Amino acid sequence: MYKQHLLTLFGLYAASVTLAQSPQSLVSVLQQNGFTEFAQRLQASQSVLANPGVVVYAPSNGAFVSSANASLSRRQAGAASGLDNSLYFANAIKNQYIDPSAGGQNNSSARRFRKRTASLGTVLETLYQDPSVRLGPGNNQTLVERNVPSASLPFVFSGSGKTSKVTGPDIPFDNGIIRPIDALLSLPGNLSATLQTLGGVKFAAALQQAGIVEGLENTGSITVLAPSNDIFTLSSTLTQAQLGQVLKEHIIVSPSFPLYSPWLVDGLTVRTLGGSNVTVTIKDDVAYLNGARILAGDSLIQNGVVHTIDKLLSGNIPTVPTNTAMITRPLSWEALAVTFIGTAVARHFLF
Repeated sequence: MYKQHLLTLFGLYAASVTLAQSPQSLVSVLQQNGFTEFAQRLQASQSVLANPGVVVYAPSNGAFVSSANASLSRRQAGAASGLDNSLYFANAIKNQYIDPSAGGQNNSSARRFRKRTASLGTVLETLYQDPSVRLGPGNNQTLVERNVPSASLPFVFSGSGKTSKVTGPDIPFDNGIIRPIDALLSLPGNLSATLQTLGGVKFAAALQQAGIVEGLENTGSITVLAPSNDIFTLSSTLTQAQLGQVLKEHIIVSPSFPLYSPWLVDGLTVRTLGGSNVTVTIKDDVAYLNGARILAGDSLIQNGVVHTIDKLLSGNIPTVPTNTAMITRPLSWEALAVTFIGTAVARHFLF
């Protein structure tokens, strides 16, 4: 009897240890680890149905109350209030990019996958679904997580060029892991608004002038290689068609997800909307596109991604025609003589 009692006690102890060590529900783990604000918002909203192995990005309590977030945009406020909690639930996508240049976008049998061996980041598909998201058939809104120079932990890139820093190790719960971040995620806006936010006002104005903004914003899964405002200068003599051609050589359209920076592979060549080719070169973990360096990558938009680059890519930029009538040439001695005589005659009659 005594022995049986001991075995029962031991069994209860072992069960309690197992329960203590086993992962618990998401809300419980969030509360236990100090993410009470996010836990409260999850409880107050409709539950998110996630697949096993999900990554949940958990903003700190300070992210909701800090002065930096005091004036949240409408789209940020929606995510923060629990209306778009699905943006914080994500699953990693295989590091691959569907290359439409192998037989065309509509030839699925000819699509090939480009995989990178270097780990420069991860693309994650969130559970956020909305008609505004146009990233290929059946695809939800994405996030990009990658390292940046001089930071020990990665950053998460969301809409409008916003970033959130990962602040600690993953925390397991019963359906996946919690990844702490220091700021709220931002829902992507459209191309025009995002370019304005990024400071690319010249490129945005050029797209508007060329009359291709609406078409681009209604095209699924685009990659925009936007020259920075400092270097974007085009001749005012370009026709609308010429301007449109130059700009289209900075746009890539994909049949599935766009070309996020973690999928840039050394030697990858893609065709632009303007018919030109862009070749990727990776040097010292920095991506170059036809020699243009990415200054700021992975600014997410509703239908793709914007990478800010440091030079124009187009090889077909028309030069400003030289106006021969405006060329100044040295006068011959005959012309000088005639000019001198004409001046003398004029002075005689005027004075």
